This record gives sequence, structure tokens and C-alpha cells, in this order.
Amino acid sequence: RRPARRHAGARGGGDCKMQVCSAHDSTVLGLLAVLGAFDGSWPAYASHLALEVLEQAPGGSLWVRLLFPGRVTPLLASGSPAVPWDEFERHMAQYVPSEIARECLPDADAAADTGHI
Repeated sequence: RRPARRHAGARGGGDCKMQVCSAHDSTVLGLLAVLGAFDGSWPAYASHLALEVLEQAPGGSLWVRLLFPGRVTPLLASGSPAVPWDEFERHMAQYVPSEIARECLPDADAAADTGHI
């Protein structure tokens, strides 16, 4: 397997090669838990994780692999070094709000009543 040449999230387009985000250790811990890779240990200072999307062959199936801390770490408690993209996408869907405004934003009416708008 080799790193994918296309942005898997776009499925059929895009040229995103890398995205970098910064977070506190508690956020890294939460992400590891969601990914099924939390081993019960608090992430070390300045630790990092990388999610790689791999393509089996040009135009072939996509796989997802986690590197933490700098080594391959099984995802979704599978014990496998990589999981199929479709399985990863199904697993992660349960954590993505279906109605982001209703589920994540404060109630506009309540905010207006308190003067927070």
C-alpha cells in the first residue's frame, strides 16, 4: 500500500495532500478514544497522531492507518494495521452531527433573550 494520491473524503477529486491541526492533550485523548485506539495512557506532552489514507493500487481500494506516537497503531480496536475506508467512514459517521445547527450551535432564541447575540 502507498499513500493515496487523492483526498479520500472528496471521493473523486481534490488535491489535498496534507492537513495539519493543533490540539491539547485532552483533545488528542478524545480523538484516540473515538478512533478505538486509546490504551488508557494520557498522551505525552507534544505527542502527535497522523491518519493516513492509503491506496492499494492506482484507482484501487482505500485504507486508513493511524500513526501514534510515530508508529502504526491499530484503529477501531481491530488489531489490524489498517482498516478499509468504508469501515472507517461508517464508524466515524456516528460522531458527525447530522444537523449541525440544531446539535452544536446555541439556541438562537435563548441567546437573544440573554443578550448573547
